[in-house]
Amino acid sequence: PDLGNTCVIFVDDLNMPAKEEYGAQPPIEILRQWMDHTGWYDRKENVYRQLVDIQFMAAMGPPGGGRTQITQRYVRHFNLFNFIPFDDDSLKMVFVTILDWFLAKGFGGPVKQCGESVVSATIDVYNTISANLLPTPAKSHYTFNLRDISKVFQGIVQVTSASVKDKDGFIRLWAHEVFRVFHDRLIDEEGRGWFKTMMAEKSQEFFNLDWKKVLGPNDVLIYGNFVDPKAREPKPYIEIADRAQLSKVMDDYLEDYNMMTSRPKSLVLFGN
Repeated sequence: PDLGNTCVIFVDDLNMPAKEEYGAQPPIEILRQWMDHTGWYDRKENVYRQLVDIQFMAAMGPPGGGRTQITQRYVRHFNLFNFIPFDDDSLKMVFVTILDWFLAKGFGGPVKQCGESVVSATIDVYNTISANLLPTPAKSHYTFNLRDISKVFQGIVQVTSASVKDKDGFIRLWAHEVFRVFHDRLIDEEGRGWFKTMMAEKSQEFFNLDWKKVLGPNDVLIYGNFVDPKAREPKPYIEIADRAQLSKVMDDYLEDYNMMTSRPKSLVLFGN
């Protein structure tokens, strides 16, 4: 770093590297070498490179699901802080307060009555996913935390009372946000199939709604604020059920872009 400054290096998922045949974790051993000797050898010039004015911070989860125990020879260099997760009651209190405040802005009674159930269902989905979809070296991004729960509600609070008028519409919105946050991160058909089955069970358990009724005429729910290019700001966040209209709007956006740029894009747009 520049003279007089300190560079802080943050290492996330510190215990994610897989152990080799003899139990060592090479990436951690490289970091430990700096902790012990403040540098590494430059193998091209055969000189010792010492790094100064840097500091390491790291974070890791409990062992399991691809995470492992790391050597105490490395851990001894850190000051350790341990955080326990929020319990479900605490999470429910936080998000029910936020959602009730939002739904008080002109939403109808049937929608308001779903608030607590939506929070409970979201927390239950999060707990189920965290317990079953564990991170592995091939799926290291399968790490779910409280930010994911908050992203679900960030999506929900984009709508207005004019676009969500009944219970079915509100549950459909909730299902879309859960799919957007969690399902879109899954990388294989096995995981996606498991997720859809789980969502059908939660829909019946918390809202007494059949999953086919939640989905409506389309197999995939899509919400957005871009379907009406002429809408004034803030553009309404609504369900896009007419896929023909969606295709036309996206083609129009692409055509407008190509007319304004010196590097037009020849894209093929399709539903996933």
